[in-house]
Amino acid sequence: MTAVEARLAALFDHLSLARVHLAGRASIDWLGFASAHPERIASLMLLCPQVLEPAALLPLGARVLVVAGDEGRGAARVRAALRLLPEATARILPGYTGLSWSDLAGDRGDAIGPAIEDFIDRADPLPAAVGLKVIEIILRDRLAERAAQLGERLKAGLLVLQQRYDCIGDVRGRGLLLGLDLVKDRRTRAPDPDLAQRVARECLELGMMTSVVRGGFGIFRIAPPITIDAREIDLGLEIFDRALAKAVH
Repeated sequence: MTAVEARLAALFDHLSLARVHLAGRASIDWLGFASAHPERIASLMLLCPQVLEPAALLPLGARVLVVAGDEGRGAARVRAALRLLPEATARILPGYTGLSWSDLAGDRGDAIGPAIEDFIDRADPLPAAVGLKVIEIILRDRLAERAAQLGERLKAGLLVLQQRYDCIGDVRGRGLLLGLDLVKDRRTRAPDPDLAQRVARECLELGMMTSVVRGGFGIFRIAPPITIDAREIDLGLEIFDRALAKAVH
């Protein structure tokens, strides 16, 4: 058992959660915990995975839901693996590929949402009620549309900073999930992880926590909560600007 699985188990113990409902896409999202603690999984929902791990999923029996498309190599692999999981519930999305970068909620949320609701309701009614309330609030408050609008504001601000600082090699993403690369040279795109760490420390000193992707890539993962407002986005951009200015001089 790795440190990640141990920490998850400790977190669930701290929250007094004997069993949990998990959702993910790639095997890395769930495989470790499911293998180490199959008895603690109340349900596992896999949304358009590119591969399945039948040996790890088999002990979970009917507690597995797999949502997959019917087009592409990944979908074909998943459907083949489902034959080895007779107790699992499968929901196939016709005319859909479901690549790893696809916006599942935007593309097929109308089909995926009811499938998850029905599955969890059968597995455990209480979490189902909580999940339905969350979905109700997301739809009622139009949080997806709000995230798209505020994401445009955030990305535009970061692109302005890119024009000001040569060390920003790229800004990319969608909605309120963005990535920003710090580089030593824009032409070669050589990452500058040391600068990224300096900027992160300066941001923290100024009152904003940031996330630098591990591995020495010099990438900031920018994912504010969907409840953020325009004023807070502008403040975050201001802090990032000040941190960059101090870190590069």
